[in-house]
Amino acid sequence: MDMASENSCLQKIGLIVPGAFIPPTDGGQRVCFDLCLALAKRIRVICFSVHPQESLPELDLVPLFYRSRLKYIDISLIWPLVRQIRKHKLRFCIVNQPFFFFIAFLASKICGCKLITYAHNLEFRRTDGARLYFRPLIFLLELTAFHFSHKAFFISRQELNEARRVFRLPDSKCILVPHIAHKTHGVIKNEGRVGQPFTIIFFGNFSYPPNLNALINLLERFVPAFTRLLTFDCRILIFGKSIPETFKNGAVGKNLSIEFLGYVENPLDQLRYADVMINPVDEGGGVQTKIIETLAAGTTVVSARSGARGIDQELAPEKLLLVEDGDWAGFAKKVCDLHASGKTNLPTPVTFFSEYAERTITDRIVSSLTSDGR
Repeated sequence: MDMASENSCLQKIGLIVPGAFIPPTDGGQRVCFDLCLALAKRIRVICFSVHPQESLPELDLVPLFYRSRLKYIDISLIWPLVRQIRKHKLRFCIVNQPFFFFIAFLASKICGCKLITYAHNLEFRRTDGARLYFRPLIFLLELTAFHFSHKAFFISRQELNEARRVFRLPDSKCILVPHIAHKTHGVIKNEGRVGQPFTIIFFGNFSYPPNLNALINLLERFVPAFTRLLTFDCRILIFGKSIPETFKNGAVGKNLSIEFLGYVENPLDQLRYADVMINPVDEGGGVQTKIIETLAAGTTVVSARSGARGIDQELAPEKLLLVEDGDWAGFAKKVCDLHASGKTNLPTPVTFFSEYAERTITDRIVSSLTSDGR
C-alpha cells in the first residue's frame, strides 16, 4: 500500500498520554515517545498530554492535562477531550495504559470515536507499591478497558496471550505492538571501548522499585559472586534517574571498580563503552525496554530470566543470555564466560530487527484499524 492509498484509509489518529513523556526519562515514556514518532511518519498524530518540557515538531501536541494524578479521576477533563476529538474529527484514539480509560472512553463514546487501549503491562500482575492492595480493583479496571475498547494493543506476545486467556478476549481484538527497535542504534561504533577495561553497564529509572531492588541485588549479591571469579580488569557503570546518594563510586578488590554516573540524557550514548549490559531485574511486568534498546545497539545482554519477560530469546540467542532468577553465582559465571569467549561484538541478528522493526509495527497498527474501521 502506497502512502496515498494508506492515508485515504487512515489520515490521522489521536494518542492520549496522560503523563509527561517528552523528553522520555524511563522505559514507559520511551515506548510512547517512539510510537508517536513512528506513527507520525505515516499519518498525522494529535497527541493529548501534559505540557512538554521541550517541543516536538513532528507531533500536533495538545497540552490538555495537568501533572497531578488526580487527573485520572477528574471527570471535568471529559469535555475538553470531547472538544478536541471533535475539532480534529478523529475516528480513532489510542489511550496509553488503562488508568485513564474511563475518561477517554466516555469522551470517545460522546464523539463516536473508536478507542484503543495500549497496555505496557498487565497491571494487576504487578505487586510493587500500592498495586498489591488494589489488585482486585486494577483487575476490574483492565477487564473493563480491554472488553470495551475497540482494540487492545499489547507490548509482548506473552502479555497478549495472558490477557487473552485471563480476560477471555477474542483474537480479533488483541494486537501485538512491541517497543520499537531502531536499526540506526545498531551502527554505534566501538571506539569508546579501546584501551578500556571490560565494561559492564546497568541503567534504569531507580524510582521504580524493581529497578532499585535489582541495583541492591547487583551490589550485594552479584558483585561478591563476580569478584570471586574475576581474573581480568573490569568496571561496572551504573546510571539513571534517582540513584540513592548512599551509593558511592569505589573499587572492589584489585580488578573491579564501580562508577555511578547519575542521570544520563541518552543511555544509548553509553553503550559505545559497554561490552555487556546486565539486567538483574527479576520482578515487575511488561517488557524491559532497556533490553530491546541495548540489543538494537548491538550490545550483548545478560539478564535474569524474569527480567527478559516478553522478549523471545530465540530472536537473538547469542546476544541475549538468560540466567535463572536468584542464581547470582550463575549470573557471575555467565559474564565471565562471555568475556572469555570474546563474543561480545557479535552483531544482533536480522531476525530481531524484523520482530521489532518500526515499519512492521506501524503497518500492523494501520492495518488493524483500517481493516474493519471504515
